[in-house]
Amino acid sequence: MKTLPMMLTCTLLLTACAPAMSNASTTPAQPTRAFNLTRQASAPETLKPNGSISVANSQGTTSTSVILFGLKPNTYYVGHYHVMGLDSKEPCTSNGAPILSSAVVGRSDGNGDLMMNGSVSTGSISNAAYFNIHTAAEASGAPADAGVACVPVTVVNSR
Repeated sequence: MKTLPMMLTCTLLLTACAPAMSNASTTPAQPTRAFNLTRQASAPETLKPNGSISVANSQGTTSTSVILFGLKPNTYYVGHYHVMGLDSKEPCTSNGAPILSSAVVGRSDGNGDLMMNGSVSTGSISNAAYFNIHTAAEASGAPADAGVACVPVTVVNSR
């Protein structure tokens, strides 16, 4: 269990450093921002998701890193950004359309811990209101439920 905090620290450090390691003669990277994921009401009672996403913007690309604990072991999950929907003023319950180009897929380990990373054009998610994680039907990442964890986000354009 001691390795989980170390993995979180390493992932956050790598995420923070990665944009800065790119071409130094171009526009500086925006600082990495972290958002805490919360359990969605639609999640099965047996799941106790707890974790965060880290978002970094650099040179027109947004990198997203997900670390989530308390999931079903050895199960595929998919995360992606959504635009704000009309069902609620709260982003995570607004039922907004997914931004499929932002999807990241991963499989939880035997303890139910999950790490996923991905990058997408910042322009394609500039209207994102929240990041949602679903159980996936299979490795392709097709969502199998309404979501297990969510967090409102704001994407900052780097120029």
